[in-house]
Amino acid sequence: MNNYTPFLKNPLVWTACITPFKDHSLNIDYEALERNLRKQAACENGIILFGSTGEGLSLSIEEKKNILNFVRRLSLDVPILSAVPTYSLESAMDWIKQCQDYELQGYLISTPLYTCPGAEGQTQWFQALLTIAQRPVMLYNVPRRTGVKLSAEALSVLKDYPFLVSLKDSSGCLSTAFEYIKTAPRIDLLCGDDHLMPAYSTLGSKGLVSVLSNVWPNFVKYYVQESLEGKWKKSFFWNAQHALSSASNPVPVKALMRLLNLISSDMVRLPLSKNDIPDLQSLRVLQQSALEEMESCGLSEV
Repeated sequence: MNNYTPFLKNPLVWTACITPFKDHSLNIDYEALERNLRKQAACENGIILFGSTGEGLSLSIEEKKNILNFVRRLSLDVPILSAVPTYSLESAMDWIKQCQDYELQGYLISTPLYTCPGAEGQTQWFQALLTIAQRPVMLYNVPRRTGVKLSAEALSVLKDYPFLVSLKDSSGCLSTAFEYIKTAPRIDLLCGDDHLMPAYSTLGSKGLVSVLSNVWPNFVKYYVQESLEGKWKKSFFWNAQHALSSASNPVPVKALMRLLNLISSDMVRLPLSKNDIPDLQSLRVLQQSALEEMESCGLSEV
Protein backbone atom coordinates (compact mmCIF):
# COMPACT_ATOMS: atom_id res chain seq x y z
CA MET A 1 0.00 0.00 0.00
CA ASN A 2 1.40 3.40 -0.94
CA ASN A 3 1.79 6.44 1.28
CA TYR A 4 -0.92 8.39 -0.56
CA THR A 5 -3.71 5.97 0.27
CA PRO A 6 -4.67 7.12 3.80
CA PHE A 7 -4.73 10.77 2.67
CA LEU A 8 -6.95 9.96 -0.29
CA LYS A 9 -9.35 7.91 1.78
CA ASN A 10 -10.00 10.53 4.45
CA PRO A 11 -12.64 12.81 2.87
CA LEU A 12 -16.23 11.68 3.18
CA VAL A 13 -17.11 14.23 0.51
CA TRP A 14 -15.27 15.04 -2.67
CA THR A 15 -16.60 18.16 -4.35
CA ALA A 16 -16.69 18.07 -8.12
CA CYS A 17 -15.93 21.77 -8.35
CA ILE A 18 -17.44 24.11 -10.89
CA THR A 19 -15.25 26.47 -12.88
CA PRO A 20 -16.83 29.91 -12.46
CA PHE A 21 -16.67 32.29 -15.41
CA LYS A 22 -17.08 36.01 -15.68
CA ASP A 23 -20.18 37.18 -17.50
CA HIS A 24 -20.00 37.23 -21.31
CA SER A 25 -16.18 37.15 -21.51
CA LEU A 26 -16.16 33.58 -20.13
CA ASN A 27 -12.81 34.31 -18.52
CA ILE A 28 -12.21 32.38 -15.31
CA ASP A 29 -13.48 34.14 -12.20
CA TYR A 30 -10.64 33.46 -9.79
CA GLU A 31 -12.26 35.31 -6.88
CA ALA A 32 -15.33 33.09 -7.06
CA LEU A 33 -13.13 30.02 -7.51
CA GLU A 34 -11.15 30.87 -4.39
CA ARG A 35 -14.31 31.40 -2.33
CA ASN A 36 -15.63 28.00 -3.30
CA LEU A 37 -12.35 26.18 -2.72
CA ARG A 38 -11.83 27.75 0.69
CA LYS A 39 -15.36 26.76 1.71
CA GLN A 40 -14.61 23.19 0.72
CA ALA A 41 -11.36 23.23 2.67
CA ALA A 42 -13.12 24.64 5.74
CA CYS A 43 -15.40 21.57 5.67
CA GLU A 44 -12.46 19.23 4.94
CA ASN A 45 -14.02 18.19 1.64
CA GLY A 46 -11.71 16.87 -1.03
CA ILE A 47 -11.58 18.80 -4.31
CA ILE A 48 -11.84 17.51 -7.88
CA LEU A 49 -10.93 19.94 -10.65
CA PHE A 50 -11.70 19.84 -14.40
CA GLY A 51 -14.37 17.14 -14.35
CA SER A 52 -17.67 17.44 -16.18
CA THR A 53 -18.98 19.72 -13.42
CA GLY A 54 -15.87 21.86 -13.90
CA GLU A 55 -16.33 21.93 -17.69
CA GLY A 56 -12.87 20.46 -18.04
CA LEU A 57 -13.28 19.60 -21.70
CA SER A 58 -14.05 23.27 -22.44
CA LEU A 59 -10.89 24.55 -20.77
CA SER A 60 -7.61 24.95 -22.61
CA ILE A 61 -4.41 23.40 -21.28
CA GLU A 62 -3.14 26.90 -20.52
CA GLU A 63 -6.28 27.70 -18.50
CA LYS A 64 -5.97 24.49 -16.53
CA LYS A 65 -2.34 25.17 -15.71
CA ASN A 66 -3.20 28.72 -14.65
CA ILE A 67 -5.84 27.31 -12.33
CA LEU A 68 -3.38 24.80 -10.86
CA ASN A 69 -0.85 27.58 -10.26
CA PHE A 70 -3.57 29.65 -8.59
CA VAL A 71 -4.70 26.75 -6.41
CA ARG A 72 -1.13 26.01 -5.40
CA ARG A 73 -0.82 29.54 -4.00
CA LEU A 74 -3.92 29.00 -1.83
CA SER A 75 -2.13 26.26 0.18
CA LEU A 76 -5.34 24.35 0.86
CA ASP A 77 -4.99 21.58 3.43
CA VAL A 78 -7.24 19.09 1.62
CA PRO A 79 -6.53 16.56 -1.13
CA ILE A 80 -6.96 17.82 -4.69
CA LEU A 81 -7.47 15.64 -7.77
CA SER A 82 -7.39 16.56 -11.42
CA ALA A 83 -9.68 14.93 -13.93
CA VAL A 84 -7.77 13.53 -16.90
CA PRO A 85 -8.84 14.17 -20.52
CA THR A 86 -10.49 11.04 -21.86
CA TYR A 87 -10.67 11.54 -25.60
CA SER A 88 -7.22 10.16 -26.55
CA LEU A 89 -4.51 8.22 -24.77
CA GLU A 90 -1.84 10.65 -25.94
CA SER A 91 -3.62 13.68 -24.51
CA ALA A 92 -4.39 11.85 -21.27
CA MET A 93 -0.76 10.79 -20.79
CA ASP A 94 0.49 14.26 -21.72
CA TRP A 95 -1.77 15.89 -19.13
CA ILE A 96 -0.62 13.51 -16.39
CA LYS A 97 3.00 14.28 -17.26
CA GLN A 98 2.34 18.02 -17.07
CA CYS A 99 0.62 17.59 -13.71
CA GLN A 100 3.80 16.13 -12.22
CA ASP A 101 4.94 19.73 -11.71
CA TYR A 102 2.04 20.42 -9.34
CA GLU A 103 1.26 19.25 -5.83
CA LEU A 104 -1.84 17.31 -6.77
CA GLN A 105 -2.74 14.26 -4.72
CA GLY A 106 -4.00 12.28 -7.69
CA TYR A 107 -6.28 11.88 -10.70
CA LEU A 108 -9.85 11.11 -11.66
CA ILE A 109 -9.87 8.93 -14.78
CA SER A 110 -12.97 7.70 -16.56
CA THR A 111 -13.47 5.27 -19.38
CA PRO A 112 -12.72 6.87 -22.76
CA LEU A 113 -15.35 9.06 -24.37
CA TYR A 114 -17.31 8.11 -27.49
CA THR A 115 -15.23 5.13 -28.62
CA CYS A 116 -16.98 2.64 -26.29
CA PRO A 117 -14.05 0.22 -25.84
CA GLY A 118 -14.55 -3.33 -24.61
CA ALA A 119 -12.90 -5.01 -21.66
CA GLU A 120 -9.49 -5.43 -23.28
CA GLY A 121 -9.37 -1.87 -24.61
CA GLN A 122 -10.37 -0.49 -21.22
CA THR A 123 -7.77 -2.64 -19.47
CA GLN A 124 -4.95 -1.41 -21.66
CA TRP A 125 -6.18 2.21 -21.43
CA PHE A 126 -6.14 2.23 -17.64
CA GLN A 127 -2.91 0.20 -17.40
CA ALA A 128 -1.11 2.78 -19.50
CA LEU A 129 -2.37 5.67 -17.36
CA LEU A 130 -1.87 3.96 -14.01
CA THR A 131 1.69 3.12 -14.98
CA ILE A 132 2.70 6.73 -15.52
CA ALA A 133 0.45 8.36 -12.88
CA GLN A 134 2.53 7.38 -9.82
CA ARG A 135 -0.13 9.08 -7.72
CA PRO A 136 -3.50 7.84 -6.45
CA VAL A 137 -6.16 7.28 -9.08
CA MET A 138 -9.93 7.36 -8.71
CA LEU A 139 -11.60 5.48 -11.56
CA TYR A 140 -14.87 6.93 -12.82
CA ASN A 141 -17.81 4.98 -14.20
CA VAL A 142 -20.26 7.35 -15.88
CA PRO A 143 -21.81 5.55 -18.87
CA ARG A 144 -24.42 8.24 -19.54
CA ARG A 145 -21.56 10.60 -20.48
CA THR A 146 -18.91 8.27 -21.89
CA GLY A 147 -21.25 5.85 -23.65
CA VAL A 148 -19.71 2.76 -22.06
CA LYS A 149 -19.79 1.05 -18.67
CA LEU A 150 -16.56 0.41 -16.81
CA SER A 151 -15.92 -3.28 -17.39
CA ALA A 152 -15.83 -5.47 -14.29
CA GLU A 153 -13.52 -7.75 -16.26
CA ALA A 154 -11.10 -4.86 -16.75
CA LEU A 155 -11.41 -3.94 -13.08
CA SER A 156 -10.49 -7.49 -12.08
CA VAL A 157 -7.17 -7.03 -13.89
CA LEU A 158 -6.56 -3.52 -12.54
CA LYS A 159 -7.62 -4.06 -8.93
CA ASP A 160 -4.13 -4.77 -7.55
CA TYR A 161 -2.41 -1.72 -9.02
CA PRO A 162 -1.07 0.02 -5.88
CA PHE A 163 -2.03 3.53 -6.98
CA LEU A 164 -5.63 2.55 -7.76
CA VAL A 165 -7.42 3.48 -4.56
CA SER A 166 -11.05 4.34 -5.31
CA LEU A 167 -13.87 4.15 -7.83
CA LYS A 168 -16.57 6.74 -8.37
CA ASP A 169 -19.72 5.08 -9.68
CA SER A 170 -22.28 7.29 -11.40
CA SER A 171 -24.18 4.49 -13.10
CA GLY A 172 -27.19 4.97 -10.85
CA CYS A 173 -27.39 1.17 -10.72
CA LEU A 174 -26.90 -0.59 -7.39
CA SER A 175 -26.26 -3.94 -9.04
CA THR A 176 -23.37 -2.39 -10.98
CA ALA A 177 -21.95 -0.89 -7.79
CA PHE A 178 -22.25 -4.24 -6.02
CA GLU A 179 -20.47 -5.94 -8.92
CA TYR A 180 -17.54 -3.55 -8.52
CA ILE A 181 -17.34 -4.17 -4.78
CA LYS A 182 -17.26 -7.92 -5.30
CA THR A 183 -14.65 -7.61 -8.02
CA ALA A 184 -12.31 -5.22 -6.20
CA PRO A 185 -13.05 -5.16 -2.44
CA ARG A 186 -9.76 -3.37 -1.69
CA ILE A 187 -10.80 -0.32 -3.71
CA ASP A 188 -13.07 2.23 -2.04
CA LEU A 189 -16.44 2.64 -3.73
CA LEU A 190 -17.68 6.24 -3.86
CA CYS A 191 -21.22 7.22 -4.76
CA GLY A 192 -21.27 9.56 -7.75
CA ASP A 193 -24.86 10.82 -7.47
CA ASP A 194 -25.91 13.01 -4.54
CA HIS A 195 -29.41 11.59 -4.16
CA LEU A 196 -28.24 7.95 -4.07
CA MET A 197 -25.83 8.21 -1.13
CA PRO A 198 -28.14 6.47 1.41
CA ALA A 199 -28.60 3.52 -0.96
CA TYR A 200 -24.90 3.28 -1.76
CA SER A 201 -24.05 3.35 1.94
CA THR A 202 -25.87 0.02 2.34
CA LEU A 203 -23.37 -1.49 -0.11
CA GLY A 204 -20.36 -0.25 1.83
CA SER A 205 -19.69 3.00 -0.03
CA LYS A 206 -17.06 5.10 1.72
CA GLY A 207 -18.31 8.53 0.65
CA LEU A 208 -19.74 10.78 -2.03
CA VAL A 209 -18.42 12.71 -5.00
CA SER A 210 -20.85 15.59 -4.93
CA VAL A 211 -22.11 18.36 -7.18
CA LEU A 212 -24.35 19.90 -4.53
CA SER A 213 -21.47 20.42 -2.10
CA ASN A 214 -20.53 23.36 -4.33
CA VAL A 215 -23.65 24.97 -2.87
CA TRP A 216 -23.94 23.44 0.61
CA PRO A 217 -20.56 21.92 1.57
CA ASN A 218 -21.39 21.57 5.26
CA PHE A 219 -24.92 20.27 4.72
CA VAL A 220 -23.75 17.65 2.22
CA LYS A 221 -21.03 16.46 4.58
CA TYR A 222 -23.61 16.07 7.34
CA TYR A 223 -25.89 14.18 4.94
CA VAL A 224 -23.09 11.77 4.03
CA GLN A 225 -22.22 11.17 7.68
CA GLU A 226 -25.87 10.46 8.48
CA SER A 227 -26.19 8.19 5.45
CA LEU A 228 -23.13 6.15 6.43
CA GLU A 229 -24.62 5.67 9.88
CA GLY A 230 -28.00 4.65 8.43
CA LYS A 231 -29.75 7.68 9.93
CA TRP A 232 -30.75 9.74 6.88
CA LYS A 233 -34.47 9.26 6.25
CA LYS A 234 -35.44 12.51 4.54
CA SER A 235 -36.36 13.17 0.91
CA PHE A 236 -34.50 16.45 0.41
CA PHE A 237 -31.74 15.18 -1.88
CA TRP A 238 -34.21 13.18 -3.98
CA ASN A 239 -36.16 16.41 -4.48
CA ALA A 240 -32.93 18.28 -5.21
CA GLN A 241 -32.09 15.81 -7.96
CA HIS A 242 -35.43 16.51 -9.61
CA ALA A 243 -34.92 20.28 -9.40
CA LEU A 244 -31.45 20.00 -10.91
CA SER A 245 -32.41 17.69 -13.76
CA SER A 246 -33.88 20.36 -16.05
CA ALA A 247 -30.58 20.75 -17.92
CA SER A 248 -27.20 19.09 -18.18
CA ASN A 249 -24.78 19.48 -15.27
CA PRO A 250 -23.34 22.02 -14.39
CA VAL A 251 -25.97 24.38 -15.86
CA PRO A 252 -28.48 24.00 -12.98
CA VAL A 253 -25.96 24.09 -10.14
CA LYS A 254 -24.38 27.24 -11.56
CA ALA A 255 -27.82 28.82 -11.84
CA LEU A 256 -28.52 27.96 -8.20
CA MET A 257 -25.16 29.34 -7.08
CA ARG A 258 -25.87 32.54 -8.98
CA LEU A 259 -29.26 32.87 -7.26
CA LEU A 260 -27.48 32.59 -3.92
CA ASN A 261 -24.76 35.07 -4.95
CA LEU A 262 -22.09 32.41 -4.50
CA ILE A 263 -20.88 33.27 -8.00
CA SER A 264 -21.39 36.46 -9.98
CA SER A 265 -22.31 34.74 -13.25
CA ASP A 266 -24.03 31.52 -14.23
CA MET A 267 -22.35 31.46 -17.64
CA VAL A 268 -21.26 28.13 -19.10
CA ARG A 269 -19.29 27.42 -22.25
CA LEU A 270 -20.82 26.07 -25.41
CA PRO A 271 -22.17 23.59 -26.24
CA LEU A 272 -23.82 24.13 -22.84
CA SER A 273 -26.14 27.09 -22.44
CA LYS A 274 -27.62 28.67 -19.34
CA ASN A 275 -30.80 29.28 -21.38
CA ASP A 276 -31.54 25.55 -21.31
CA ILE A 277 -33.15 26.13 -17.90
CA PRO A 278 -36.62 27.45 -18.71
CA ASP A 279 -37.59 28.48 -15.18
CA LEU A 280 -35.64 29.21 -12.01
CA GLN A 281 -38.60 28.84 -9.67
CA SER A 282 -37.81 25.22 -8.81
CA LEU A 283 -34.32 26.31 -7.73
CA ARG A 284 -35.76 29.04 -5.50
CA VAL A 285 -38.05 26.48 -3.89
CA LEU A 286 -35.10 24.13 -3.45
CA GLN A 287 -33.06 26.74 -1.60
CA GLN A 288 -35.93 27.50 0.76
CA SER A 289 -36.30 23.80 1.43
CA ALA A 290 -32.54 23.56 2.07
CA LEU A 291 -32.71 26.33 4.65
CA GLU A 292 -35.54 24.56 6.44
CA GLU A 293 -33.70 21.24 6.40
CA MET A 294 -30.48 22.78 7.71
CA GLU A 295 -32.35 24.55 10.49
CA SER A 296 -34.01 21.29 11.51
CA CYS A 297 -30.55 19.67 11.65
CA GLY A 298 -28.99 22.54 13.58
CA LEU A 299 -26.69 23.38 10.70
CA SER A 300 -25.44 26.51 9.00
CA GLU A 301 -23.22 26.93 6.00
CA VAL A 302 -19.62 28.10 6.19
